[in-house]
Order: sequence, then C-alpha cells, then structure tokens
Amino acid sequence: MASYHFSVKCGNYNGRKTSATNHLNYINRDGQFKNLDKKNNSNKQVNECIYKENFLPAWAEGSAKKFWSSAEKYERANACVYKELEFNLMNELTLKENLKIINDILKVEPMNKFYYSLVIHDKQKSAISGERNLHCHLMFCEREIDGIERDAKTFFKRYNSKNPTLGGARKSILFNDRKVGKQTIKNLRDEYAKIVNKILKENNIEQTISSKSLKEQHEEAIKKGELLKAKILDREPEKHLGRKFSKDVNLKKDLLEIRSLNKEILSKLNSQKGKNVSSNRYTALQVDNILKNFS
Repeated sequence: MASYHFSVKCGNYNGRKTSATNHLNYINRDGQFKNLDKKNNSNKQVNECIYKENFLPAWAEGSAKKFWSSAEKYERANACVYKELEFNLMNELTLKENLKIINDILKVEPMNKFYYSLVIHDKQKSAISGERNLHCHLMFCEREIDGIERDAKTFFKRYNSKNPTLGGARKSILFNDRKVGKQTIKNLRDEYAKIVNKILKENNIEQTISSKSLKEQHEEAIKKGELLKAKILDREPEKHLGRKFSKDVNLKKDLLEIRSLNKEILSKLNSQKGKNVSSNRYTALQVDNILKNFS
C-alpha cells in the first residue's frame, strides 16, 4: 500500500552528530556497516542497497568518499556538512519507475543546484510490520553549483560576493533561514506527493499519498461534510519507532493493530466512492455508531 514518508535531516561534524563519511558508509553499507543488514534482518538479507548514484564536482574524481571527507576537513567549525532527504519509494512500482520519482525530485528547486550521493534501500521485511520497505537516502551539499572550477579546499571556503572566483561556492539559505527553510521543506514535501501520485496514475495504480498533516486532512473532511472521515483523522500521528524500539513486542503489537484498523476503515471509505454523494455524509450519531463497530 502506497505510504507517505519524507523527512529532511542535518548532519553536523562537531562530535554531536554523525560525520558525513560515517553516514555515507552507513547508507552504502561500507566500512563498519558492511554486515549491518545480515546482522539485523531475520530473513538474512545480505545487503539492502540496490542502487547507488553520485553527482560530484570534477575535483572529487568520481569518489563520494573524497568529496564528503573534504567537506568535513574544509567546512567551517560546527557547520552543517550535509543535509539528507529520506523518503519512501513505492512497492507497487518497478525500480525504473521509482527512479523517475527520484529524478523528478532532483529537478525541483533547490535540489537542482546541489552535488549529491544517493542510495536506494530495499528492505524486504521491515522490523515493524514485516512488509517490504523501499526508500531513498539522498545526501546533498548545500553549496550551490555555479559553473566555477575550484579545488577541494577553495570549494568549501567562505563565499566572495565581490569576486566569486576567489571564494568558495555560495551556501544556499533555502534550508537554513528559519522562515524560508520552513517553506522550502513544505514545498519539497508537496512536490514529492505530486510526483508520486502522477507516476502512480501513469502506471494505472489508483492509490495516492498526501503531504498534508492529519490535522489539515481532518479540517478538509469537516468542510466537505465527511464526518466519518473527519472522526477517523482526528488522532495523533503515528510515531517512527526505528530499529531500537522495533524490538519492543508490545509497541509493535499496538502499532500493527492501529495500522490494521486504519486500513480496514480506509477500505470501507474507498468502497463508498462512485456512489451518490449522500452516502459519504453521516450524522454525528451515525459516526459514533460506525466507529463503535470498529473498536
């Protein structure tokens, strides 16, 4: 079932967060992470990585390790050395179709201005539900591509507005400015949903995803008079457990029960599509009675 997950993360090389080279090793399953998948997966999946791609400046000579180790070496102290987009890909699509999603995201501003390293992970059985977990890790450097040839040390220098050739590549403010950054992330999340839904439709898949929060979807349902749907959406968002908490049997049980219930309810709602409009409208008493049957 198509699902929505799109997050933006910042990696600092200041002792408090993972370094860029360590994170590169993690997503590529290199170095100390080489046998991570075989160790953690009950189905003995040797390696989750099914696709890797890098877009780098000439001085990196095609080596992602050289690029990101140079970023750690030459970026100013406490700088955000890399940012990362992590987002779901669709189990219903082939690798070729999922690559279209990634390539379309890379065309969206400001992602079309950055060097990057990306990896696709295909986890055949997730730790929570046991379902396939197909997703992308996209590490990128916020220094904008401007067509000026620089060496590694110069590339990460402070930008020289009067003479750009003498300074480093300019660092984009589109993620770091408090107000602008919030809007940038929102735009990317919205574009991701549009891109995914477009490609799902092109492949004759009726499922869709939404970048809107449960609160926004709840308010929309109320405006449309879809009281049952509004009641269902009036809940706390699901929390990401991660590898550590996925081993908690009780947490997993609760989460799976909630997911199962939500799928059943959504199935009931979808079955109403195509019928007359009044079939989607309920009184408050009818909503409570319907939900009692699900509880």
